Amino acid sequence: MKMKQMIFIGLYPILLIVANLFGGTFFSIGSFQLSWAVVVFGGAFLITDITKQQTKAGLLPQGFTEKMYEAGMIVLIIFCIVFYLIGLSATAEAQTFIYSTVRIFIASIITLAFSQRIDLYLFDVISKRTTYKTRWIQNNVSTILSTFVDSILFFHLAFAGRIPYPDLLLFLAVDQIAKIIIALLDTPIFLYMTRNKNEN
Repeated sequence: MKMKQMIFIGLYPILLIVANLFGGTFFSIGSFQLSWAVVVFGGAFLITDITKQQTKAGLLPQGFTEKMYEAGMIVLIIFCIVFYLIGLSATAEAQTFIYSTVRIFIASIITLAFSQRIDLYLFDVISKRTTYKTRWIQNNVSTILSTFVDSILFFHLAFAGRIPYPDLLLFLAVDQIAKIIIALLDTPIFLYMTRNKNEN
């Protein structure tokens, strides 16, 4: 396996794990609260789009992104099980944190099962209607639409019943706006990582 493939396969699940560990941690931007996970998940969606484009260009083997995605899901499930088992013998105070983290992991696994699949599907569909020079369209449109699904599912599964619903909707809206901004800002990275002088 080439070094580039190993980096992608290793980096993708690491981003998923980090995002889930910090999924319940928020920071403030003015009067708004934003989860740290939104920044990290932006990297995960970027990697799937980069690998899909590189697969299209023949720089990665066919099916690479799907296998990378499946590997990431398996790692998430393993971490979820490990955290749950640790919680069985933990103190009551520790269990509160651990099982909260487990809920976030479960929410993330279910969410990614839909959102990343949607991202990959939309990327393929849009890529058939765009050119090499306009590949930024498939990156942004597929990411923005799929992260919208991601935000709705994740916030309801992870936080419904734990925080007031108006606050949940506000967090969801701020989270999605941030994801759109991140998707637009990481476009130069996508374009650089998918450049191919032989394309026209």
